[in-house]
Amino acid sequence: MNWNNARSLRLNGCLFAEVMGVIALSLMGASAWASEPLGRVPVPGELAVKLTLLCKDGAISAKEPLLARVEITNKTHDDIQLLSCSYFGINPSWEIRDDQGIIVATTSPLPGAVRSDDVTEQSTLLSAGATTSSIWIVSGLYHFGRPGRYNVRVSHLIPALPEPLAIASDDKAVRVLPFDKARLTARCEEIYLPLKGQGALGDMDIDLRTRALYSVQDDVVVPHMEWLIKTWAAPYAAWHLGRLHTPLADAALTRLGSYSDRVREVLVKMPGMPAKVGNDWAMGR
Repeated sequence: MNWNNARSLRLNGCLFAEVMGVIALSLMGASAWASEPLGRVPVPGELAVKLTLLCKDGAISAKEPLLARVEITNKTHDDIQLLSCSYFGINPSWEIRDDQGIIVATTSPLPGAVRSDDVTEQSTLLSAGATTSSIWIVSGLYHFGRPGRYNVRVSHLIPALPEPLAIASDDKAVRVLPFDKARLTARCEEIYLPLKGQGALGDMDIDLRTRALYSVQDDVVVPHMEWLIKTWAAPYAAWHLGRLHTPLADAALTRLGSYSDRVREVLVKMPGMPAKVGNDWAMGR
């Protein structure tokens, strides 16, 4: 579809939304869209996306958790629907490229990979002129274990054929420095200590902080995982120790087996947990 022609079809801002609705209905089935809130699907130029990497001087050390803030602004005088559905993978979508321009991680599904009966859908209303802000765990998508320069891109998608269309994007570069255990330990402590009541949670809630720690592929988080299991019987902390599968992590699981009945119940359930969680969960959604 030619976007200039699509714009000329708009009648009081409604007809284009209907056109896009027909496309979406063909992908998802009419029942998925029957209870949408008021508002229309945006077109190119009507949203602004701002990406802020939450790291000092645009750099992290290898294996360090990387978090980002995404702000989406409605530039129109209308209420806008921000769509999120499994057809998109994740919306906003994410793409990470290395210094050679090669995609090393993406949330976008392969074209044609999602059938209409596979789709789940949600819609959030963004008022005219309003901005929504959220924090994402970028290292939940890619662990940044290799030093170098990477480009992180985030885009807002709308339904289109043959694949979703990015109508607003932003990207930032991040430098990954050689592995620094002291720096990694300090960063993990910053995330972890508020979970114990030693500092304010701020705009990172408990779920976001624990999942940020789960994104760390190193033994420095083993003591944090032990505490989460002993204190909260956190099943994903046990799962993460099993995923690390280092001598230190395995020894921690052995010790935990004799800690309490509650903890033992968690460990018994661990083999049945997924080998890999979805990108949405790993990134904090």
